[in-house]
Amino acid sequence: MKQTHLTPAKRNQLQTMLLDFQDLLKGQRGNYNGEPVELKLLPESKPFYAKPFSIPKAYQQVMRDKIARLQSISLLMKVTAAEWTTSTFIIPKKNQTVHVMTDYRGLNKCLK
Repeated sequence: MKQTHLTPAKRNQLQTMLLDFQDLLKGQRGNYNGEPVELKLLPESKPFYAKPFSIPKAYQQVMRDKIARLQSISLLMKVTAAEWTTSTFIIPKKNQTVHVMTDYRGLNKCLK
């Protein structure tokens, strides 16, 4: 590990943490076996709708490929209509792929 900005003790601590959590850092989907999660909404909350962000033409195929991959591993599911929506956008990476980001600020304002 070449984290030269860290002290040797901090590098050792980072290495230990990465080894302890290597199953979480494989870049694969895992399974959640805990109790179901329920989001508690504020009483005055109304369904939130946000318009989608546009995707530059240069990244549209990359985004389609990314969505297809996420659907194939069951992280995304196609929905034709929903009461609640939020915007998703991309941040281009140097290797010509994209990082998909979702803006949950509208939903967060409705949570207790």
